Amino acid sequence: MQIAVFLLLLAMVTSCGLTDHYFKTHSSRVVGRVADKVRLLGTEHVTTIRKQITQIITNENPFKPLTDKSIAEQLREESSFNLSTYAVRKHRVELAIPSSKKRRTTEILNRIEQWISNEDPLRPLTDKIITDQIREEFSLDLSTYAVRNYRIELGIPTPAKRRVNGISNQIKQMIGNEGLSQPVTDREIVAQLKTSVNLSNERVRQYREILGIPSSKKRKSFPKSEILNRMEHLIQNEDSMLPLTDKEVVNQLREEFSINLSEATFYKYRKKLNIPSSIKRRKDKALTPIKHLIQNEDPIQPLTDKMIADQLREEYFVNLSVNTVQNYRIELGIPSYEKRKIDGLLNRVKHLIKGKGPVNPLTDKEIVDQLKEEFSVDLSEDTIYMYRKKLGVPHSTKHSNRKAEILNQIKQWITNEDPLQPLTDKSIADQLREEFSVNLSDSTIHRYRMRLGIPSSKKRKKKLNVK
Repeated sequence: MQIAVFLLLLAMVTSCGLTDHYFKTHSSRVVGRVADKVRLLGTEHVTTIRKQITQIITNENPFKPLTDKSIAEQLREESSFNLSTYAVRKHRVELAIPSSKKRRTTEILNRIEQWISNEDPLRPLTDKIITDQIREEFSLDLSTYAVRNYRIELGIPTPAKRRVNGISNQIKQMIGNEGLSQPVTDREIVAQLKTSVNLSNERVRQYREILGIPSSKKRKSFPKSEILNRMEHLIQNEDSMLPLTDKEVVNQLREEFSINLSEATFYKYRKKLNIPSSIKRRKDKALTPIKHLIQNEDPIQPLTDKMIADQLREEYFVNLSVNTVQNYRIELGIPSYEKRKIDGLLNRVKHLIKGKGPVNPLTDKEIVDQLKEEFSVDLSEDTIYMYRKKLGVPHSTKHSNRKAEILNQIKQWITNEDPLQPLTDKSIADQLREEFSVNLSDSTIHRYRMRLGIPSSKKRKKKLNVK
């Protein structure tokens, strides 16, 4: 019957002489609705259309959902279904699929709820930050006001309130996990929260009072043993170069642990723990760096007491006077700057004389030149003479053992020579020149060899061949 009505209507329109343009512009809605009704007659035909609509909506961008008009156009392009926007809306309603606006709103609400649930409770996301994230990730031009309305629709409080709740929960958790013998102070809570949020001690106290939590002092009564442990802990962790005085320890106990002690009571407790005074502790700690500096000093140019005081001030932040450094040095049994310098020079002179050996001993002038070159120490030959006398070393020209040492060296070399290639007098002279800087002629070597009763290199080789 409906098909007959559709054909009759089409014939009437054609018989009236209407052009195709007029037909398309004025009667497209009526004809479209009649055509839709005709197409909806077949159950299988309707099922296919609804599957297509469902698939298109499933594959759409959830933040830019397709309108009914867009779905109708897509059906027209991809398949042979020529549906109107009204027909698409009717199919969508029957499929219980919300409109494009509602689908977009639902997706935005889900994403905002997800971001806020995963946020740092101490640094909650503001409406503006959420707006910027939506713009960056999904290219949606939403206002901060719209995001605020979405947040209110979800029943989520403002960022300020969420921050207050996060801080309160964090403080409550810290105090809940504290030890019974060592409650967490407001100052410790501030230090732990400092990485995420900057709060003052007064602000933490207000949060604690809102939560109905008493102060750390009221949460725990300190026994005497606990006070002694706190005192010992503070002194053990003090700066070794700037030890805490009795007054400073008393103030720290009062501020950090709410322990009220007088300096007289603290003095008795310190004596009971066998802890020396801050002056004595400072002295004991200062002796070690002084000893270390002097041990590592240049023995030729040792450190004066003033230089040690300056280095202590720069490296260890210890402000000691020169007289105090001098007293500490004497207490360590370390001689004065002048005595250490003389000892260093004596050792260096002894090393120089010993290094050259008795074969070619250094003269006083050579020792002066070497000290000036190596250490920039300007000494006179008379001073070297005094040092040499103190060490019991004779003058280089009066070295009686020099000739004997040269004879022994020549004898040793000839004893250890290669029998097939014995050393000539020239080879021995060259070797003395290279190793000991001793300039002797071949004839002198010849006389020394004859004195030792050693034949020439040719005779020693010939004797070997005879054997």
